[in-house]
Amino acid sequence: MVHDCWAVNSDSRGEELTAFLQNITLFGAAIAFFKQAGKDS
Repeated sequence: MVHDCWAVNSDSRGEELTAFLQNITLFGAAIAFFKQAGKDS
């Protein structure tokens, strides 16, 4: 079920890292958004 990003070849490792960091950034932004939205109500 989980993508094994550590098993990719060395050519794709940079792309996998970039995609991972983008996912972490979006996840953090979603948490911040919902936390702020919860304060307003």
